[in-house]
Amino acid sequence: MDNPDLVEENGLLAFASAIWFYMTPDGVKPSMHDVITKFWAPNAHEISQGINPGFGTTVAIINGEEECGLGWDHTVGATRYWYYQQNLSYFGLFAGEPGQSCA
Repeated sequence: MDNPDLVEENGLLAFASAIWFYMTPDGVKPSMHDVITKFWAPNAHEISQGINPGFGTTVAIINGEEECGLGWDHTVGATRYWYYQQNLSYFGLFAGEPGQSCA
């Protein structure tokens, strides 16, 4: 906490901080790990708001304030989803599950 630049300067600390972010829920947001492993399931209120497990929920966890609610044609969100699709395609997978947008 006294020297946040260490995250940039120390690879082990950078990796540890990424794992911490991935594993730790934040307020009402589930952890990325819980979403990806399907341990987290949306409650009735979240479902009524269009929140589903999937890519859109992970975007909301990572960068929701910057990307969510801007529509699918927003450049950052569209680009992020394009890269997601490309990575899935490389492994022969399909991004067909619900919850792709965080709009």
